[in-house]
Amino acid sequence: MSAVQESPVRASQDATAAPRYSFYIIPFKNEPFARSAERLARLGYDALEIPGNPAQYLSAETRAVLRETGLAVSAVCPQAYGPERDLTTAEASNRARAFDYFCSLIDMAAELGAPAVILGPMTAVRRNMPESAPAQEWEWAVETLRRLSARTAGTGVRLVIEPWNRYETHLVNRIEQGLQLARDAGAANVGVMGDLFHMNIEEQDIAAALRLAGPALLNIHFADSNRRAPGRGHIDFVPIMRALREIDYRHYQSVEYLPPRFVFEFGVPEEFVEPYTMETIAAMRRAWADTARAGRPQ
Repeated sequence: MSAVQESPVRASQDATAAPRYSFYIIPFKNEPFARSAERLARLGYDALEIPGNPAQYLSAETRAVLRETGLAVSAVCPQAYGPERDLTTAEASNRARAFDYFCSLIDMAAELGAPAVILGPMTAVRRNMPESAPAQEWEWAVETLRRLSARTAGTGVRLVIEPWNRYETHLVNRIEQGLQLARDAGAANVGVMGDLFHMNIEEQDIAAALRLAGPALLNIHFADSNRRAPGRGHIDFVPIMRALREIDYRHYQSVEYLPPRFVFEFGVPEEFVEPYTMETIAAMRRAWADTARAGRPQ
């Protein structure tokens, strides 16, 4: 069975239930994990997406906080996409280091009960030109996906290709390219995700791209066009929610808004913490409710 045909599994929501909401905690990186988790639980989130740093988050404290708040871990997201975490670089030693790193994230996800590991587009961040022949890089991506898929055997963890915009990668920019990579790998537990910030740059029609992904859509990142909270840019979220209803999307609706990169060094503005976190879940619930009032697509 191909990745595109595989039906959703572990940690997915019932098709008739209200959505489950998750939040990638990277804007909270300068505060204790327990404080971030408490905020998300208090504001109505069901899960959090955790940075791919096993040394920091594979701990008794993390497990205790998750138990106390009732939050699940929806996915593990890689950190520091530099040359040593580039799965298709021309440097073989760095490809090997990247493979080992993603294996550690599979182990981390399995230990924390997370259903997914996000792979990104298989390149380092901002490597938007090939280092080798494009066909060779694609071949490395396919081979690596197969090896990582084999590594997940018995864990229940699935692998998620995330297209990024053209300014951050050259290899996988659109959903259709991610689907092709998954098909070429032929691994049943490999799918794709949509990040609305990137999709707003690359996709002609965001909702149509989500429909194209269908059951291969394993995750989605919500943010507005300027990567602020939904409602603070120009994306219309109602057609997106309608597309998710149409394909019976059964996984978490996750949030990934980001402040400008430099502010992490000086402290994240308060608006990105409590206010945006509250606004975001309210905006997503409104958009979902609006599609219900309009009637389910046929």
